[in-house]
Amino acid sequence: MDLLSTSPRSVDLDIDADGAYAFLTDLEFLPEWYPGMAGVKDVPDHDVASGDHFVERRHLGPGVNVEIELEVTAAEEARRFRVVNTNRSVMAIEAEYRLVELGPGRTRVTLLHDVRPARTPFAPLGVAVNAMLARADRKQLDAMPDGLERWRATQ
Repeated sequence: MDLLSTSPRSVDLDIDADGAYAFLTDLEFLPEWYPGMAGVKDVPDHDVASGDHFVERRHLGPGVNVEIELEVTAAEEARRFRVVNTNRSVMAIEAEYRLVELGPGRTRVTLLHDVRPARTPFAPLGVAVNAMLARADRKQLDAMPDGLERWRATQ
């Protein structure tokens, strides 16, 4: 099956691109604002770099928790941050955040998810996951401005 992509969604944040990048790549702070994320582990003890791995803990519903190992595939300060799941036996799911500085102290963050089912039997699952990610993207971007303010209070 071909690649499935969510429609790009954006949010404008009151912070410069360097600050927005620092916020998005503060992996230990993600569960404080990212909807559905229950925690992270195995976070690198340095600035995020391409090739780094970490584990995202997600709460999917009552009694349903999963751990997903992610690999950072792009880490370009103040420009973009991309991660992909490492277990691609069923499908690869990639999230990319693109940052564009709009002016002093203002940055647009655009989020895009790509889903690629591994084999034909998983194609219907890819469509369902893509639709779920589109809803999750809206929630994540809606939560981002408040999350940024909470993050700023910790810096």
